[in-house]
Amino acid sequence: MNLKSVIDYVEKNNTIIIFNEIYILYLGGWFKDNKFYLDISIVENNREKAINIGKYCNQKAIYDIENKTTIYLH
Repeated sequence: MNLKSVIDYVEKNNTIIIFNEIYILYLGGWFKDNKFYLDISIVENNREKAINIGKYCNQKAIYDIENKTTIYLH
């Protein structure tokens, strides 16, 4: 992971960033199995809505910030 790959990711996903009017978006990443993942995230306080958004966006999981747990969707 380097600055160029972050810039490339943001450029590739700029329509998500520019045209979002509902949520504040966060750019974040994490390591798993020696691989770095970069993703655009939102914070949704309603658990059911968060799960539905995650499923709609074809996410493997969402993260519950308050309880510090991963919720797997598939």
